[in-house]
This record gives sequence, structure tokens and C-alpha cells, in this order.
Amino acid sequence: MLLLRSNLFARSLTVNPGALARTRCGAALFARSNSTEKSVYITTPIFYVNGHPHIGHLYSGLLADALARWHRLLGRPTRFVTRTDEHGQKNEREAKKVGLSPLAFCDANSAEFRRLFDRAAISYDDFIRTTEPRHAKAVEHFWRRLEQGGHIYMGQYEGWYSVPDETFLKEDEVKRTVDSNGVQQVVSLDSGHKVDWVVEENYKFRLSAFRQPLLDHLRQHPDFVVPSSRYNEVVSLLERDELADLSVSRIADKIKFALPVPSNPSHTIYVWLDALTNYLTTAGYPSPEFTKFWPADFQILGKDIVKFHAIYWPAFLLAAGIPLPKRLITHSHWTSEGVKMSKSLGNVVSPNGVIDAVGVDAVRYFLLSEGTLGFDNDFSNDRLIAKLKGELADTYGNLVTRCTAAALNPQGVVPRPAELNDDDRAVLDAPARLPAEVDEIYREANFPKAIATVFGAIHMANRYFTTNEPWKLKPKKAKAPSAAPRANSATSANDANPAITANAAPTSDAASERASVAAALDPAVVRNQQRLDTVLYVSLECVRVATLLLQPVMPNAACSILDRLGVPADRRTFADASVRLEPGAPLGAAPCK
Repeated sequence: MLLLRSNLFARSLTVNPGALARTRCGAALFARSNSTEKSVYITTPIFYVNGHPHIGHLYSGLLADALARWHRLLGRPTRFVTRTDEHGQKNEREAKKVGLSPLAFCDANSAEFRRLFDRAAISYDDFIRTTEPRHAKAVEHFWRRLEQGGHIYMGQYEGWYSVPDETFLKEDEVKRTVDSNGVQQVVSLDSGHKVDWVVEENYKFRLSAFRQPLLDHLRQHPDFVVPSSRYNEVVSLLERDELADLSVSRIADKIKFALPVPSNPSHTIYVWLDALTNYLTTAGYPSPEFTKFWPADFQILGKDIVKFHAIYWPAFLLAAGIPLPKRLITHSHWTSEGVKMSKSLGNVVSPNGVIDAVGVDAVRYFLLSEGTLGFDNDFSNDRLIAKLKGELADTYGNLVTRCTAAALNPQGVVPRPAELNDDDRAVLDAPARLPAEVDEIYREANFPKAIATVFGAIHMANRYFTTNEPWKLKPKKAKAPSAAPRANSATSANDANPAITANAAPTSDAASERASVAAALDPAVVRNQQRLDTVLYVSLECVRVATLLLQPVMPNAACSILDRLGVPADRRTFADASVRLEPGAPLGAAPCK
């Protein structure tokens, strides 16, 4: 692991994402955007703060962050927001266990999420908590809009409720089982959490009226939910089942840590209606200016909350007459060494612990290159170490070190290539095609494929460098001819005769210089130097383009490598990928720090 912490992939310094646009390394990410264009609006899930952040939370944040960084590289105005969800019965109970008020409990846990995201260089533009006054204002306005439209009415709920999931469940969504003490209980089929039977008066939302509109929207927009497997699940659910009206309030005497129903404070607003409205809050709702950001372009979420985002959320928006988000990107869960993570098993992966071990950019790279959307992903220490050593250190880092080494390029400038042969052109063509290929994949949030595509070019450049053996092309230091022996100064008359001294054998330094000049004029030496310069130029150009495209994945390491290549901070955007290195331009300081 020491190798991973050294040289190009040293442990990344903590970056303050809020100030990233003002930093030298972050300048390219925010360059040349069109302020009149609608901003690309990207959101993370609303992280519930009943516990410490785990590796899955970090992965959600990194997906959104990498998408935001990519769109900034494209020069598009981008708003990226993350958040914590804090109201509800679950946090009331957890706070009581540790002797804190619900708000104090949420203060501590929300701060922990924020510290992790700051440490992981997640470049959010806004971090909001659902306990903030600006959010309460948005929820009140949204509730009144639904109520005035006739979409909310007073009714009664009698059925199952899961406090850990904060969700109402139908009979076919639960099962009866026996706990470890032999006590019979009823649990959620999805989460396995214990559920309670609830009978209470509450407000209901006319969800049943939106089954067909939701199906129509999904059929007209097959990319509304990705991946396609989740899209098919949502469509199948809507086609198979009638939608029951949804309870959207709880009795205030039972749930105190919640926002009150505006027209009836004896009820509190259901936590999911409260939380989902938060996506509008950070767009500026209820100000009319919120359309500068809304509808959201990408909403990142885990597979366990698809129902809330793909059915409840669009139904609320349709009822309120607000456009639906463009795309819901749903990801799978992470296991640990092939086993589901569980506090009871003690195998929950601590994101801070992994960052301590291998560094920020290494963790970002591993999660984004390994994390697929459609299938659960496994966090394995052996896989982590092998991937970082094999791809980052031995392949990428080694290539950067070799093609910028002073031993091959003592002048420390971008060399001027000679006439290119077919191999040179083939290797240069790869990074020339790469930006367009990667752009399409990044926009689909398929980061494993995008990263693999970039590393395909890096592997090609590495093979090219090794095959051409540039270390054999560098000029050998010329040897000076031996000087004639100098007579003893006490007995030689030549020492006193300037004319004779001028014709004596040359000094060692002068002879060496003449030998070097002679060697430089040797056609074989000239050809070797030209070939060396060409190999270095082609390799450097491949590294430059690949690194530009990896900025959303490894922002700190990419910044250091681009510094080492001498790429100016304002020439690191997507558009700059097509502008090749300028021969004679100085390389940056090495090694990177």
C-alpha cells in the first residue's frame, strides 16, 4: 500500500468543495459556461441521518459529483445539491436512545455526512437539511397547492407501518416470521424491518388517480428510470396493481418531530412528502425563479427507494402541475466480501477508514469504476488493492512517471515530434476519438464503462511506450579523448611559452564538449533523438487527454498530473481535449506533490 500513497497517487489533500471553483485545480471545471442556459440540476438522495454514513452513501454522492463535474467540464452551468432528511419517528426513537433531543441528534449526524463529503471532494453547490426554515416554507406552499387542487382529503388509515422505513405497507408487502427470541412478528418483505399495525385518522393523497398518467409518462419516456431493469419493475408494478390512496399525515401527538399540516397543526406531514419536496426547495421553490433549475436533469437514488421516487414523487408533481424530473438514476447496494453489510455482523465498511488507508482519489476511482447500476457491487479489500496497484500505480502512474522523467527529457519541455509512422498515428488517434466516446457514456452515468474506455487508451499508450524502448534511444554521453601528459612545471620550458601552451593537447572539458558536438551531428544519433522525441510526444498527449477525461473521477490526482504536464489551469475543459500539446511548452515540476 505504500506504493499507492507515494508519487502520483499520494493521499489526496482535503478539498473544500464549496470553494472549488475559486481554486487553481477547480478552475477548469467551471470554465466558459453559458449563463443564459438552463442549469443542469443534479441531486443526491435525501440521506436519512439515523446513523453514520456508510460506503453506499458515499457512492451515491460520488455518482452525483462525477456527473456534475463532467457537465462543468462540458461548459454547462450546473447546480449540484446534496441533503439530509431529518424529520420522522425513526429519528425521534434513535435520539431518545442516546439521550439527545431529535434536533441535536440530527445536528451531529448531518455534520458527519457533510464532513465525509467535504473530505471526499464532493463538489456540491448546496448542502441542505430538511430542518431548515427555507425548506419548511417550500413544504407549506407545496401542501397548500395539493390541497387547493383537491388532491388531499381527510380519511382513515388502517394497516401496517414500518418506522425504520417510514412507509405504509399493504398486506402483500409484509410477512409473518419469528425473531431470534422465538417471538412472532410481522416484517417488511423489502427491508426485513419489523412493522406495526396502525389505525389512525390522517390526510390522504389521491394517488389512485395517477396510475394511468404515470404509465403514460413512463411509456413516453423509457429513460425516465435507469437502468432498464428498474424501469421495467416500475412499469410492471403499475400495470399489475391498482394504486391505493396514500396517507400523507400522522397524528401530531404520535409524531412530534415533523412539520405541521398548514391548515391543521394537530397533524404532521408524512416524512416522505416532506422529504421529496426538498428537491424543489434547493431549486428555489416556491419562487418562480425555481424553473432556472427545475426540472432536475439527474436524480441519484438507491434501489430501495425507487417506489417513492418513481411513483409517489411524480404523482405529487403531476398533481401540483410541476414538470417531472428528466431522469432517475437508481443504483444497487454494496456488499462486503460477498456478504450483505450489517451492524450485527460487524462488516459495515467505513468510508473514512478506507480513505485513511488508500486516499481520497483511490477510493473515488475504485467505487466509480466498480459500481454498476443494475447489480449489487462487492467491496473487497483484495480487489481494492489489486485494482489500485495494477491500474493506478503500475499502469497509469508508471506511464506518467516514465514519459516525464528528466532522464529521457532533460530539457523539461514538450518535445517536437518528427514524421509520424503508422503506429504513432494509431496511438494518437485513440485519444482523438476518446472525448466523444466518453461523453456519451458519462451522460448515461455508466462510470465503469467510461473509466474502462479511458484506461483502454492508457494501456495502449503504455504498450506503445514499452515497445519503442525510448530509454535505448537517448544519446549516450560522449567520451573525451585522453589529453597529452603535462610536463613537470619545474623542468618544462613550455609552461613559460604562451605560443607553445596554446597548441598543447585540449583540456578534458573542452574535449568533452567537442565530442558531444560531433556526436550530435552523427546521423544515427539525430534519428534516435527524433524518434525519442516522437515517442515522448505521443505518450504525453495520450496521458493529457486521458487525464482531462478522468478529472470527474480523480480530481486531485488529475490536477497533479496536469500540473506535471504543464497544462494551464484554464485549459482543462472538454473543449481543450482536442487541442494538442504545444511543442516547446515547459512541463511542470516533478515529482507531483
